[in-house]
Amino acid sequence: MLSEDRHMKIGRSLTVLLMFVLIASLCAVAQDKDRKKKSDEPKVQTPVEVKANVMVLDPKNELVNEIKIEDLKVFEDDVEQKLTSFEKKDPLSLALLVDNSGSLRSQIGTIINVAKLAVFNLDADDEGMVIRFISSDKIEVLQEWTPNKAKMIGSIENLYVEGGQSAVSDALFLAVERIKEMEKSDRSKKYAVLLVSDCEDINSYYSFKDLLKSIGNSGVQIFPFAMMSEIKATSSKSARTFASTVSLRTGGNVYFHEKKYTQDQVLANLKAFFIEMRSQYVISYTSTNTARDSTRKLRVEVKDGANGEKRQGLVRDSYYVPEKY
Repeated sequence: MLSEDRHMKIGRSLTVLLMFVLIASLCAVAQDKDRKKKSDEPKVQTPVEVKANVMVLDPKNELVNEIKIEDLKVFEDDVEQKLTSFEKKDPLSLALLVDNSGSLRSQIGTIINVAKLAVFNLDADDEGMVIRFISSDKIEVLQEWTPNKAKMIGSIENLYVEGGQSAVSDALFLAVERIKEMEKSDRSKKYAVLLVSDCEDINSYYSFKDLLKSIGNSGVQIFPFAMMSEIKATSSKSARTFASTVSLRTGGNVYFHEKKYTQDQVLANLKAFFIEMRSQYVISYTSTNTARDSTRKLRVEVKDGANGEKRQGLVRDSYYVPEKY
């Protein structure tokens, strides 16, 4: 038989053990409630910084070059936004960045025509450069900066497809670095990259974060001409996110060409691209809408001229904010 003293010791031990179990259970319940509360709380999204090109025309459809920031109002989904910057940019320095990797083999003819039409639409005061890329070790400048259209066309006609793992971020990184060198001597120009690619970044040395860091406060605008008709369904979402994000972060626009696109669609997108390039002004604002995975409609209003003449402001119809901005 157990002694009375031992019975008491066992009783005290059981009491202490039960207290520990009870405390642990209460802590677990509290932690579960805290986790549930945090999961129920709405996520705080970082603001979306928006940059866009604006063209201003007079009643004769001629460019108006004397606009001031107070003459413009910009609306996103009919909500007025406060402009944070306003610049006049001219002429254009355009980097043509052309993907020649194997996944674009069936579209190479269209790609060459797109690049040629981009050159044909440059003005006399504009300049361009041509960069061909496949993988990280196959990125080459076919034509340095030049206003000479014949030289650019000649380099475009030498484009051809090669096998290799596409390095879109690396090619963009090189183009951005070249443009940043140009910006050091002249920030009044409009600097842009026309990226003709399926935008599937397979094997870049530089990460997307590295690319965004390189872009930094540069004025370069990136316009992906996304040729995605042959891209695999498993890669489509990431390619779309890449193209949408890099264009939004730089004030460019993205033009998607997916299954069964037509030549008319290609030409319409090129026309839209060159309206952006011919736009005299670049505006910026911080959107009052922090939502992700959303498309927002844009419009601008322009104050009447000194003599009461009506003036028209043109801006892209909309822009898309990816889920991972």
